[in-house]
Amino acid sequence: MNVKLFSASSALCGCVLWLLALFQTVSKYSPIRVVFDERARLETTGWNDVKTAEKTIELNAVPMPSRVLEEVEGFPSDSSEVDRLFEALPGEGCAGFTKNTKSFTSSLSSVYNQSSYLHLDLDLIKEREANFHRLPAFDDNFEQWGYIPGGVALFKNAFAQSSNGGFRVVFDCESVYFPGGCRDTRVNKTFFNPSQIPPRISTKKPIVIERAVLIGQLWGENYFHGMAETLPRLAYVIDFLRKNPDTAILHNKGFIGHKAHNLNQLLALDENQTWFSLGKRVSTLHVKQLMVPTASRCGTAQPKAIEILQKTMRNTIPNAFSDHVKAIMDPIWAQNKSLIVIQVRKKPPRKLSNHRELIIALRREFKNTHVIRPFIGTETLAESAVMHHYADVVIGPHGAGLVNTVFSKPTAGMVELHPRYVNQMQAEPNICHQKTARATGMRSRMLIENCEKDCSLDHFSIDIDEAIAAVREMIDGQKK
Repeated sequence: MNVKLFSASSALCGCVLWLLALFQTVSKYSPIRVVFDERARLETTGWNDVKTAEKTIELNAVPMPSRVLEEVEGFPSDSSEVDRLFEALPGEGCAGFTKNTKSFTSSLSSVYNQSSYLHLDLDLIKEREANFHRLPAFDDNFEQWGYIPGGVALFKNAFAQSSNGGFRVVFDCESVYFPGGCRDTRVNKTFFNPSQIPPRISTKKPIVIERAVLIGQLWGENYFHGMAETLPRLAYVIDFLRKNPDTAILHNKGFIGHKAHNLNQLLALDENQTWFSLGKRVSTLHVKQLMVPTASRCGTAQPKAIEILQKTMRNTIPNAFSDHVKAIMDPIWAQNKSLIVIQVRKKPPRKLSNHRELIIALRREFKNTHVIRPFIGTETLAESAVMHHYADVVIGPHGAGLVNTVFSKPTAGMVELHPRYVNQMQAEPNICHQKTARATGMRSRMLIENCEKDCSLDHFSIDIDEAIAAVREMIDGQKK
């Protein structure tokens, strides 16, 4: 077993999630009702696959309709066909800047400062149509903030620049491209003028990679963003990666770490699949063939992408992690019981102050049918996958750990315990996990803390009877 994992230094970033508008007032017992206006921003382009729709999404415990994975026309899996796509691209990119010379930095800086800027994937399509391999099945029109056509951006002889552990800028000596991801999907027009970006290019000779897929993004080193936003982008090119394991995957440093081998198993990739990351320092890679799948909105899993990966992981978990299945589930099955996983937050913020009382109540209520097992967050990826895959219900405070429900079976349910206020005392609930649940067809319920004054960001409590009722609702929903 020879998993190649490249890294330079560790990076850690808190999970700061983009909050949505258009919420109705949420009382203790009310479901969250969100109305999204899905209007395409390119209505005048004449694309037949760009649609305008208006939907009302009920994010409560009402069972979702069963989902059937449709066959999608994805990125070519054959290496020679992909080579032809790159050969058809106009220009030679940065082919002249492959050697380390005294003028390397100044020359590349000059190109960087004089190039045109492609702010979003839409701009890339309009200005560099040949550089975008369109994949309509991966369109991101879930949010009210705009429409992102799905696809893979292609660049030959390009430079991928890493800053703070994530690859956030691509330039090919003709244009500078911002792949997007989380705030970066809007940052280019909202927060700064691209012409003012300093060309922070290393004076050292850049590492040269023949072919790579870039999924690194802002906050991608965080576990939630890595699992919900970054990793699903591999679905766009998953068949190509399986046939071409020499293609490097460029990712955020803090996310993959020691998980590379387990991820190869989960995604049915070759055991020698290369994962490549850089650390906090600004660094530059020279990639001869660079593929950049479009990013989803912050806090949102691209529905088709997460569905494809989830189907794969549900098939690989039992065999890939059979030793963990035996250790975790055999004792539970020996009692003829099932599993309820309860997430634990031992420290602020969002620490559940009546956590112990909740565990006692769960064990009393479901003592004849279920084992209640805490998930503390120090488990390995394999242990996390097995626990959440076999759980009937996952319950816990709002936090990154709930993203592990991507491993859950379609019959499972999630109960999210949410404090009254989050992130600088903002009252709107953060529904990132509810959106991921919707994207995967999982039944879910969010319970909001009933607190009006003296509320804390550090800790909160939840109504125990209401939590028990929600778990019972999830379990009963499996029988229907």
